[in-house]
Amino acid sequence: MKAFFVDSTGVDVTGDGLFWGDYLAWQHLRRCARMLGQAMCVTDVRLSVRPAGLDWRSAVPEMEIIPLHDRRYARFRKLRKLYSYFASLPSIKKAAARADVAYLLFPSFCSLLGFWAVRKAGVPFGLLVRSVSATQSPLWIPPVRRASFVITDGPVLADWARQYCKDVEVATPMCPLSMEDVPQQKHASSKGPWNLLFVGHDWRRKGGPELAQAVSNLRRRGYEVTLLVIGAVNRWGDEFLLNGADGIHVVGPVSDRAQLRRYYQQADLFCLPSHDEGFPRVLYEAMLYKVPIVTTFVGSIPGLMKDGENCLRVEVGNPQQLADVIQRALDDCALRQRLMDNGLRTVEPIVRKMMEESCDQQLLRKLRQYARSEAG
Repeated sequence: MKAFFVDSTGVDVTGDGLFWGDYLAWQHLRRCARMLGQAMCVTDVRLSVRPAGLDWRSAVPEMEIIPLHDRRYARFRKLRKLYSYFASLPSIKKAAARADVAYLLFPSFCSLLGFWAVRKAGVPFGLLVRSVSATQSPLWIPPVRRASFVITDGPVLADWARQYCKDVEVATPMCPLSMEDVPQQKHASSKGPWNLLFVGHDWRRKGGPELAQAVSNLRRRGYEVTLLVIGAVNRWGDEFLLNGADGIHVVGPVSDRAQLRRYYQQADLFCLPSHDEGFPRVLYEAMLYKVPIVTTFVGSIPGLMKDGENCLRVEVGNPQQLADVIQRALDDCALRQRLMDNGLRTVEPIVRKMMEESCDQQLLRKLRQYARSEAG
């Protein structure tokens, strides 16, 4: 069986190597491609350097990559990107026609190109709906209506998708979690210095600038806080300088799970003031590692998170209120301990369900159910 994937997160090509837009999503697709035997993938390739010598076959041996080039620092970047998209249409259409089934990470303009190609080729396809932005424009409804199946990040998006598609499931989290990862001796600290943790690739969309302002505000109030930033790649560096990098330490992408677990275990508070989400898997991680959470309620987050029970809620785009809520949490040791305990109780049944069916097994089950070669 041959699969056709469309990835909406992309890859950054820099002088330091390749940085996957969503490392876990890429690993998920690559594992499924290995198990299927044959796969093709359309993705945005954001270029900070010339791609001379880049060998996709050795970089991603599991899949045939169809790159949509975006030269980050070129003149007329948007026009060049649009040209790249349209110039790639014949290749995308040809690849889709060779597939037995397709899976599109959704929504994005890239996934719309994939939708056009699989519809032209008559290939059954599924969607992974990852963002609440899919619910905010009629542009995204036709792909959901015509999808054979839809997998969503969280129950709120699943309820929306069921209006248009009969076969809808909530995604099994992509992050590899186990109850063995729960720290046994971790308790809320009664005094500083304080370690705040942010994990996410898209610094702007996930509220990073507001968080940087909140950290600066807290330090002016006399709180000894340090923000550790995991995953935001180097192209956001100027933004840290604009917001004042005092108290902010940028680690960058972390793919080693043991190292990532140590960062969570050292954190006193996990902060995700995001503007747009499906359900961010970093919240599963924070709850499992017993880190109290401060987050906005966007996308599917309110389907699982409850203000004052397993998290503290903040408004979108409000750094002053974010600083106030973080201060409230740091001042109340008992509150943080309650959030930690309730968070673990929230995530435990989800982790146990993951042990029954992984995200790879879930996707392979759906692809095999609808593939042309399987369905006959």
